[in-house]
Formats: sequence, structure tokens, C-alpha cells
Amino acid sequence: MAASPTLTWIWLDAAGRLGNRTSLPRDPGSYLLVLALLRGQRRLPVGSLGAFPLHRGVYAYCGSACGPGGIRGRLTRHLRTGAALRWHIDYLLRYARPIALAFAMGESPRECRWSQRLGQLPNASFPVPGFGSSDCRRKCPAHLVLLSAKPRPSLPPGSPEQERTCAEERQALKEAVLFLLETFSYEAGIA
Repeated sequence: MAASPTLTWIWLDAAGRLGNRTSLPRDPGSYLLVLALLRGQRRLPVGSLGAFPLHRGVYAYCGSACGPGGIRGRLTRHLRTGAALRWHIDYLLRYARPIALAFAMGESPRECRWSQRLGQLPNASFPVPGFGSSDCRRKCPAHLVLLSAKPRPSLPPGSPEQERTCAEERQALKEAVLFLLETFSYEAGIA
């Protein structure tokens, strides 16, 4: 059995910024961008798809970065404030805050398999049909998955409650996604 590629996690700062972009490889691969939409029931424009109501919650966007710059180039672009509106995710990033990212290197895109598996989590859904998957050959419903519908309200910055809440939410989210992505074998097509 072939070894599954390593899934590397990076937690972003409170403003959704990456501390050191050189920590990302220039190699091709697939990535997962975890976002928090903090305001509820927004009707957001998503390019040619139209406008959709998106609920407050935690979302995962699955993508691939096989072009120039690889994972570093793509994720640095996604995290850049004020980037041109090119991909569906660019529209959502105007309203949502990135909280974490994960990636696995390799030429074979994994975003379809990841989004399909994430969509099978309890209470997960595909809130915008075709989001990130308009050129998908596997006919995925979308590459954006709503993972949880109500993140906790903001607590005073720096308070013990806020630090504990953030740590608990990060750990719970990481465990859920890692469990899903790492428990399937390479032959099953998840890695």
C-alpha cells in the first residue's frame, strides 16, 4: 500500500494572515482553506453564479494549485487583501475570515475527493451549487462546504474565555477534518 501524502496544517492569525509565506511550498498540490463567515444570512455575489444567502458559520474550500508558484502562489494570492475577483473563492474572501489552511503536495488534484468527503460530515452542506467546481469533471456539487452553522459569538480579546474558546474550536475543527482526510487509504482516492 502506498503511503498517503502528508497533510500539513497552518493556523492563521486573528486577521486571517499567514505569518510566513515561505513556509508554503512552491510545489503543486491540493489545499483546504477554512473560513469563518461571522455575519449571518448574507446574500453574497459569487461571480457568474449569482448571489446566494450564506449563513454564519465555518466553511471549507477545497482547491488545487498545479500552476506556476504551486501551493505558495495560490494560497498567498487567496490570502492577499484586495486581490482581483477571478475565482469564486475571491468573492467569499471579501466577507469571510480565513482561519486555517491545510495542504498536501502532489500533481494529482484532490479537491473533488476532499469536498465530497467533507460533504458527508454530519450537518455539512454545499451552500452554493457549482462554487469552485464549474470546471469539475467529476460533477461535484461544489468545492465549498459549510461545516458548521454557528460559530460562537466574539468574546473580549485576550480574555481567558476567548483564548480557551478559540483553542477548543480550533482543536475540534482540526480533529474533524483530519479524521476525515487521514482515515481513508490512498487507494480509496482520498489522499
